[in-house]
Amino acid sequence: MSTGPLIVVTLLIALLLAEAAHRYAWVAIPDPSRRIGCIDGLRGYLATFVFMHHGFVWIHVLQGHEWGLPKGNFYTNMGQASVALFFMITAVLFYSKTQRRLSDKEWVAHFISRIFRLTPLLWTAVAAIVLIVLVQNEWRFFGRPATTLLNLVQWLCFYGTPELFGHVHTDRIIATVTWTLRYEWGFYACLPGFSFFLTAAKPRIRPIYVVLALFLFCERQIYRHYVGERYYILFVAGMLVAELIRIPKLAAWLRTGVAACIGLAALLSEVFFCPTAYDSIPPILLLIFLAPVAAGNSYFKLFSLPGSVVLGELSYGIYLLHGIVLYVAANVLVHKPGIYLSPMLVPVVFAVAALAHRFVEVPAIDFGRRISRNIPEIRLRIPGFASQGALDSEQATHAADLP
Repeated sequence: MSTGPLIVVTLLIALLLAEAAHRYAWVAIPDPSRRIGCIDGLRGYLATFVFMHHGFVWIHVLQGHEWGLPKGNFYTNMGQASVALFFMITAVLFYSKTQRRLSDKEWVAHFISRIFRLTPLLWTAVAAIVLIVLVQNEWRFFGRPATTLLNLVQWLCFYGTPELFGHVHTDRIIATVTWTLRYEWGFYACLPGFSFFLTAAKPRIRPIYVVLALFLFCERQIYRHYVGERYYILFVAGMLVAELIRIPKLAAWLRTGVAACIGLAALLSEVFFCPTAYDSIPPILLLIFLAPVAAGNSYFKLFSLPGSVVLGELSYGIYLLHGIVLYVAANVLVHKPGIYLSPMLVPVVFAVAALAHRFVEVPAIDFGRRISRNIPEIRLRIPGFASQGALDSEQATHAADLP
């Protein structure tokens, strides 16, 4: 069997499992009023594509090849384009915070919510990695204790993924996915400063022009130098999407079937014809695909299915934990499944992500929410950061807890 049908089968298995989780109320769907367009219905598919991307990487490793990107634009972009869209989605979800002039208290609540949203599951994954390394080392501790402790702190703080206990390529246990979280945190850290800049510039220039100018600057830098902006431009593209869907007539058109067809054509063009998603053209194509989703286009009802939304709720767990499942399978299975690896393991990945969501993510998010509600008023006395009529407490809580 070719890989095409197996990819479809993998997605169908994931969707059916998500529909079952919804029917039996194992995973709760968020209130529609807290969603932006149909983004929740897209995220789960992106995480599943990243899982399949790394499944193909492991297939090549098991066949005796070196760890690296799978051959072919499609297999490369299963991972890269999905990560690029994740960056853009983050910007769409959080860009609105720069428009509301949040109070100092609300900015602190924002960062607290991000800590409790991202950190507990990462620490759970790191604990699993440490256990796997110790088992493979036969419970022997290699390396200097001080170095091991420093390396472990880097893992826990999103800073890096160095070797643990002398285990070479420890980051492959988690499929090297944690590098993206550092860029996510970099974007979160920029939000207050960008909010201040927009507040200062707003009387003289509309925010969409600022974002568009920043996007064109990043495009120029990538085209000329192929430098670090190749990642940051994806966040800027997401902010541009957030601005575009605020235009009523354009947002209405983006919800049409024609817009869905154009968006799908742009996505397929990027996936099949671009060798990498981190170049100058892919952000434009992915922006064309994402804008209808953010405006509420379900792409022929696919992203509005309850199962799709459930997959979106589990997307962080699928993204962060699938590498551990693949690594264990690659080292435990006696008969290597070849191209059947992804469909065979998708129920395991789904189950692990669902358990992590229910017993790690949800309690941590609720705890972060309670802390955010009890934050006392804070006065940093930074010009432009005081709110013009702060959000009420419930709105602030929702704003701080967007996924």
